Order: sequence, then structure tokens, then C-alpha cells
Amino acid sequence: MPAVTRLTAWKFVKGTTNEQKRQARGALLKLYSDLDRFVNHGPIGGKNISRFNLHKDLDLAFTVEFKSAQARDEFDGHPLHDTVVVTKLRPFIADIFVFDLVKDQYE
Repeated sequence: MPAVTRLTAWKFVKGTTNEQKRQARGALLKLYSDLDRFVNHGPIGGKNISRFNLHKDLDLAFTVEFKSAQARDEFDGHPLHDTVVVTKLRPFIADIFVFDLVKDQYE
């Protein structure tokens, strides 16, 4: 099974403090560390530095490479994933973009 790359970007809720942003990022990094058996690498990310101003007001983006679609599905369905998303991330996210792809698969 081929690896699955996930592109994710989000915008924080207006008024989210720097400390809350730091805690959300930390929770995300810990989630991937705790469930690293499902990924080849990740997350790799940061804030927008593009000159094109096409970032849709998203505050940060990252990529993760899952070992397979099955590994991605197991990660997404894991109780720890649900807990972190519901309690640590969702309260601070105004908008989110998630796109999963298989490298070089265009059709």
C-alpha cells in the first residue's frame, strides 16, 4: 500500500492567545509522537511566508506522511486523536483545510 501524505492548515479563532496557540501546537506534536507507529514522518510545518498572499488567512500548515491509507484510518479513528482534536485543537480553530493524497496519483 502506498504512503498517504496529509496537508493540513488552519486559522485560529480570533482572540486566541499566543499561549493557547503554543499549547495547541504542542498537543498536535505530542499526538503524532504518541501515535508515531502510523506515520513515516511528521508533522513538518510552520507559518506562511509566501509573498503571493494566497494563504486564505490560514495561520499555519503542516504535512504528515502516513505509512498507508489503513494507517491513516487507524490514526484518525484512534481515541487519543479524538481526545486531542476535541479538547486541545477544535476550541481554537476557526477554519481548517485537510487534504490527503497519494504521491503522483492524479486520476
